Amino acid sequence: MSQRRRAKAKEIYQVGTICNIVQSVKMPDGNIKVLVEGVARQSTDVTDTDGFFVATVRKGKSTFEMSRALKPLWQRVTTLFES
Repeated sequence: MSQRRRAKAKEIYQVGTICNIVQSVKMPDGNIKVLVEGVARQSTDVTDTDGFFVATVRKGKSTFEMSRALKPLWQRVTTLFES
């Protein structure tokens, strides 16, 4: 019998995304397909306390300025995503 290795706090991503669930669909094979919409970026500090992970979450500032050079790239990514 193989034992499953327990994850370590330092192996958990330090940056993530806060999302809203827009739609969820149960597929015929039993899987669930979920469409999410990103709301904000977050960073975390994760510690291992008494066998449990404890996360301190900070909502990051989202500053984004659309430059003239970035606009066509942004439109291309949006088109690819939509297709």
